[in-house]
Amino acid sequence: MTTTTTVLAELEFATTEFAAGRVAAFQDLYSHSDDVTIFGAFGGHERGWDIVGPRLAWAAAQFKPNEGAAAERTVLNAHFGSDLGYVVTLEGIPGFTQVDDAHQGTLRVTHVLRREDDCWKIVHRHADPLVDKAGAGGQPT
Repeated sequence: MTTTTTVLAELEFATTEFAAGRVAAFQDLYSHSDDVTIFGAFGGHERGWDIVGPRLAWAAAQFKPNEGAAAERTVLNAHFGSDLGYVVTLEGIPGFTQVDDAHQGTLRVTHVLRREDDCWKIVHRHADPLVDKAGAGGQPT
């Protein structure tokens, strides 16, 4: 059975690979079922592995390799039950896009995972840019 620590390490490795334009490790973490979804940082939404898989490959191809740079992840919350789990993080992508050399900065990311054959597989990813908070109170950004 995979532990929370193992899932977080796999996500970190896959994200670093993704930011170098290599998608295979991230795709391997995903369930390949018809009910998987993504709300990616490049916008839009997709459902079903036949669409999500190629979307992940397209998104990874938008990055220029930045060899030696690792993804930065701050885990805000994570919980795994018997069949479902989630990980809420701030994710720093160590790369630049092919289009405009803009650094991707920090993303707010939520992964929902499901146990499949004694492994945790991603069934949903939601990522969007962390922006400065308007208004008073709460955690500093």
